[in-house]
Amino acid sequence: MSKLNNPHDKFIHSYLQYGNTAQEFFKHNLPVKIRDALDLNTLKSESTSYVDETLKQSFQDFVYSCNAQEHDTKLVLLMEHQSTAEPLMSFRVYCYLFGMLARIQKETGCKKLPAVYALVFYTGERTPYPYSMNLNDCFDDPLGIMQDFLQNSVPLVDINQLDDQQLKQQRWIGPAALAMKHIRDPDIGNILIELLQLVISTTSDLRYADQLHQQAKMLLNYMLSTGNVIDVDDFLKQTQELPQPLGDEIMTAAEKLEARGEARGEVRGKAEEKRGVAMNMIKEGCEPQLIARVTGLQLAAIQALKAEAGND
Repeated sequence: MSKLNNPHDKFIHSYLQYGNTAQEFFKHNLPVKIRDALDLNTLKSESTSYVDETLKQSFQDFVYSCNAQEHDTKLVLLMEHQSTAEPLMSFRVYCYLFGMLARIQKETGCKKLPAVYALVFYTGERTPYPYSMNLNDCFDDPLGIMQDFLQNSVPLVDINQLDDQQLKQQRWIGPAALAMKHIRDPDIGNILIELLQLVISTTSDLRYADQLHQQAKMLLNYMLSTGNVIDVDDFLKQTQELPQPLGDEIMTAAEKLEARGEARGEVRGKAEEKRGVAMNMIKEGCEPQLIARVTGLQLAAIQALKAEAGND
């Protein structure tokens, strides 16, 4: 069964399957600046390659690519046939457009997306077309928020560019922002103590005491499970000076840190043990491949040990 059930869609789909017909359509309906920059002889249907299954009902063979004449680039031409008027038509076109671009990016792995020119070919009874084709007009937006948003760069908050002192002035989100800013520091011990002090110091407001207590626990668990504390003993000593609504959590954190420290010690001990075995085998003149099988060390590491032992 045909995927195009509307007779108008079927007709224009069949008619535009001929390359010279599609070329003429775009020749007469593209803006002059775009038309003159393209080599319409390279016009190629791309619908079967780029349009998601959910979009083929509407677009079928109405997606084309075309080479620019003086640039090594392609333009994607998107034509939607519409035989009925829809209030949110421009929004629908953008949905199709970004769905198509997502498919292109997924299939090609391109670092930059191709430019797209989209148009609606309207053949409906109501004329002139009764609804706005401006995307801004699809929103109930008396404040004009979407107009500014759609015309400007997408807002970005780069946590690494924010000032620590300014973040500390933000009572609620500040501690979380600081935690995420410093989570990759070589040692998070001091900043974690500072953040816990910052949160706990505001618990005098009884309306938010439970919330702040829970957020302090979240900070503690997040930073200790994700970051690195170098001097565990010093960190635990500093926690003893904190106000004690976090008593149980501090004890749990201490256990985690001690266990992590023991694990690191075991790893270091095993590494030293392997290194010692490898050095002894090197002194006995064993082949590097044998040493690698016995110790599990990489050949590069064994060669470095041989150089250290003076057995090059």
